[in-house]
Amino acid sequence: MAAMPNAPATFKQKLAVAHYVFLWLVCPIMSLWVPLYLLTTNIWPLVLAYFGWMFLDYSTPRKGGRSWKWYQRLSLWKHFRDYFPLRMVKTADLPADRNYILGSHPHGVLSFGIFGNCLTAASGFREQFPGIQPSVATLDGQFKFAVRRDFAMGMGGVSAAQESISWLLQNPGKGRAVAVVVGGAEEALEARPGATRLRLVKRYGFTKIKSVFGFAPPQLRGTGLFTSFGLLPKRRPVTSVFGSPIECKVDGHEYGTTPDLADVERVHAAYCEQLNELFETHKLGHGYPEEAKLEFF
Repeated sequence: MAAMPNAPATFKQKLAVAHYVFLWLVCPIMSLWVPLYLLTTNIWPLVLAYFGWMFLDYSTPRKGGRSWKWYQRLSLWKHFRDYFPLRMVKTADLPADRNYILGSHPHGVLSFGIFGNCLTAASGFREQFPGIQPSVATLDGQFKFAVRRDFAMGMGGVSAAQESISWLLQNPGKGRAVAVVVGGAEEALEARPGATRLRLVKRYGFTKIKSVFGFAPPQLRGTGLFTSFGLLPKRRPVTSVFGSPIECKVDGHEYGTTPDLADVERVHAAYCEQLNELFETHKLGHGYPEEAKLEFF
């Protein structure tokens, strides 16, 4: 909804966004045929060695991943941030003596906001929330693509499988924040200018820590590095507003991984209510009209 930035994007900014789009859209396709081709060349032993190591490393995305701090701190991500631009708004502290699941809305096509603001050093997440180590959970299948899996983990991505999120909330202790892009493939298809529809009515999975799988390719209409059309997103400000934490307890005790349905429904209702309040509080400052309302489906 917000207007396009006045200054034109620099080539470095476009290149930074192209890097991200390449990793998430193009690299998976290439990983299906490039290794097959390389097996016909003189470096075939290296390819086999990599796949052997990939097999041994199979569980890493479900055991906290393997982030590359040097990668997250590259100046590349500052250009990525300034392209849109990305920014974050903090409304409450996140004490580092507990763990958190962050629900991210809307899903969008490639979830630029949650990845850029949580996992790179460009937006200052760690300065805003000291002592909190963030991760972003994505589909388990995203880590089955050769090479791309390593960059996805390097950025701070982890599997959204139940065992993965459970592991993160228990290891190595406190100060974890696992972001889950709740709406999934259905909500990604709602990504259009002015859309305020969130796939959340029966989305209890993130409340119980349960994985949901599925993907549907949306129709893309963006821009390019040198042309007015391509796979790069059009420039619009992307702001992530971080709300207040909801304490999850039953009779004074923290929830386990299997709370009963009444507990889940109570937390889910509180979550939806606070999410709606957050939208109503901040919508006018970010391009939405007064009459805009969140629609849960």
